Amino acid sequence: MNNLFGNEETKPDEEKTEVPKKRERRREKTKPEEPKSFEDAIDELEKLVERLEDPETPLEESVKIFERAQFLAKWCMNILEKIEGKLKLLVPTEEGFELEDFEEQ
Repeated sequence: MNNLFGNEETKPDEEKTEVPKKRERRREKTKPEEPKSFEDAIDELEKLVERLEDPETPLEESVKIFERAQFLAKWCMNILEKIEGKLKLLVPTEEGFELEDFEEQ
């Protein structure tokens, strides 16, 4: 039997099965595109900073630019940390020269 709103009425003793609600699809975060080289990352960072400093850049775009710049900065720091572990110093000795690990002083 239908009610005033056209919905079917159920009797108290009838079990009503609920239709599951659609789950909201969460946007899967895709991994940001990595730069081809350290130099490319630095160049892109410089351009992003210029765009962030531009007062005409809309807020939403600024947020996206900031997120990309943050990713690039972390990417560059990782590269520098890897390279730092591989740096050696050529140190003069009595027998000639010797390679030593680079340590910040």
